Amino acid sequence: MLDLAIERFDLRAYVVDHGASQIQEHEYVLPCPSCGKDKLVVNLQRRAWHCWVCQRFEIVMTVAGPKRRSVAGAGGLIDLIQLLERCDRKRAVQLVLVAGITAADLSCLTMREFCELGGELSSPLRPVAPPPDWRPITYELPYLRYRGISMDDVQRLGLFWVAGGRYAQRLVFPVWQDGALVYWQARAMWQPAPGEQYVKALNPPRTPGAAGSSDVLFGLHAARYYPRVCVTEGPVDAIHAGSDAVCSFGKMLHPRQIWLLYQAGVTAIDLMYDADAKKDMEALAPLLASLFDVRLVFLPHGDPGSWDRAALHHLRSYAVPVRPPSRLGGL
Repeated sequence: MLDLAIERFDLRAYVVDHGASQIQEHEYVLPCPSCGKDKLVVNLQRRAWHCWVCQRFEIVMTVAGPKRRSVAGAGGLIDLIQLLERCDRKRAVQLVLVAGITAADLSCLTMREFCELGGELSSPLRPVAPPPDWRPITYELPYLRYRGISMDDVQRLGLFWVAGGRYAQRLVFPVWQDGALVYWQARAMWQPAPGEQYVKALNPPRTPGAAGSSDVLFGLHAARYYPRVCVTEGPVDAIHAGSDAVCSFGKMLHPRQIWLLYQAGVTAIDLMYDADAKKDMEALAPLLASLFDVRLVFLPHGDPGSWDRAALHHLRSYAVPVRPPSRLGGL
């Protein structure tokens, strides 16, 4: 499974995101975190790297005679991620698996293989700092009233807002793990003016080893204790769905997110994405049904965030059960 993820990993996009420049058709160069020189070369075809300054060798004897082998400053994809993210091997493997393995791939696993994979996905996430100039919510902000978010929801989920800087006037939806802040999403509390360049949701700055949206589930710390957990796309959707709801930050559940549900002891799921995501739900359902008691909740229109809680609870009473497939069932 890891070999497949390494093969699929978008190495070009990854190194470019870390400031790499192309020097040949399949080679990029970027600053080396160890020596600080622009001498770290990555070969996309071989999925390998070396630093011209840091690389060290030893001579080893082989059947064909003495050969030179790198002992430092070089390696494969996992080593590269460890170097650039400043993380341990387990976290590097996790990042590759999340990026390269799809939910469909998981459907080919036995339960034993799934649990073994979970061991690679279960490393604790690194705590992150909240955005600068953040503020606790001490009164009902107009945006909360507009989006149907109560002060009880604010306290239950630990929501806060930002007064200034890049994230000014945004409501922050935090993700908590074992009491630590591990991810957050900041959403604008205003409607764009005509012609305004508008980004509705902003994520934390990229830092080595930090979680991405595919690593977490908003609201899981509270929803895990309910007999059924409702999975939605966005955080406002989850709030409208109720205290037993989480959000996956998109129309997909990634391997780590599925493992988080399983590891949290969740046994039953109501999948309730936006009305236009019917096919996404139907594609995801067979895999989830291998692990959980799954029902699909189809909205007539809009997203859960545009419905009130009572109406969504009524729609859930008409949820469509999903028959579990034979895969992922046996040990």
